[in-house]
Amino acid sequence: MHNLNRSNSYYKIDIDLFKAHWPDQDVKMTPSPETLDSLAKGVIHIHNLGFVINNCSFASGVKWNSNFIEQLQEQLYSLSLYYINNPGIIPIDLLNIKFIAIAAGKSSMKNKLCGAGTIMECYAPNDKKYPCHLFFEAEKQSIRYTTIDFNDLNSITDSECKECILLPICPTCYGGNLITSGKLNKKDDYTCIITKNRAKAGSWMVGQMLIQQNKYKLFDNLNKEEIAMTVKVFL
Repeated sequence: MHNLNRSNSYYKIDIDLFKAHWPDQDVKMTPSPETLDSLAKGVIHIHNLGFVINNCSFASGVKWNSNFIEQLQEQLYSLSLYYINNPGIIPIDLLNIKFIAIAAGKSSMKNKLCGAGTIMECYAPNDKKYPCHLFFEAEKQSIRYTTIDFNDLNSITDSECKECILLPICPTCYGGNLITSGKLNKKDDYTCIITKNRAKAGSWMVGQMLIQQNKYKLFDNLNKEEIAMTVKVFL
């Protein structure tokens, strides 16, 4: 996956250097149509190296092939089995979905899942500040947008998504939305499909783990109330 995305440079990475100086550094992964078939294998490889993946977000603004759902389901199932059989490893957020947030409902949402315009800024060579680098890319493509309050979740949420129970855990790339549809709040349709399949696979995995919750490291940092909130999603 890295070699496809980064010019065949994987073996140039000094992995031991990162393990020695930044052992707790998270790894970022961006699956795309070209790399989806290596998703599970790649995640397991990173675990075997001793690193944690806490950010696995799918490429937005791209066209997925006709059989990508079947591929995605196969990869998520393989990963789910891996975590079920390796209870000492905490699953990545791809499957370790915040079911507590789903149980709490969209009314409990305080922050959006993307840092653009709030905890993240981009300063471009033209001396202008952007919510993220994709807004700079949009402007280069002559795509205009008006100033928006990124703290106003209602105004930046796709109207078709506002009643969805998965809204609290469904990612949005606002810059990607802008480039793809010309609208900040128009979510990529593939994001919906991917999120539903993640939720389906993740709920199955966590449901299996809850049967023997004392066995799994996943639940170590959850108190009884949080466990109960997680179980609530499955009832």
